[in-house]
Amino acid sequence: MLFRAVPLSVPGEELPTKLSNRFDQTDFEFKPRGAAGADVKVTGGMHPSEYPDSFWEEGNDYGDFKPDNNSGWNRFDQEVNSGKLPENTQMLPYDDQTGEPTWDSARGDD
Repeated sequence: MLFRAVPLSVPGEELPTKLSNRFDQTDFEFKPRGAAGADVKVTGGMHPSEYPDSFWEEGNDYGDFKPDNNSGWNRFDQEVNSGKLPENTQMLPYDDQTGEPTWDSARGDD
């Protein structure tokens, strides 16, 4: 009989918690995984762009988690350009292997 190891968590599953910890004075609303539209909406508190050394661009009130590789960056651009995501959406890149956020160091290349 063949047994397969089942991962305890899916890469990226803890990103909402990590984002909330990174911007601990900001209120966010998170959509369930796989729901249409932006994954994150800034709903109150300090705007993420106001934190020292923040990667979050001023005026972006939405965020969307995407893998930090060419495919993820291209998909993000396509979704913004097609209207699937609001124009004022911040890409929130993560390592698709580990699920760890790369938003403080991402450059948009593989």
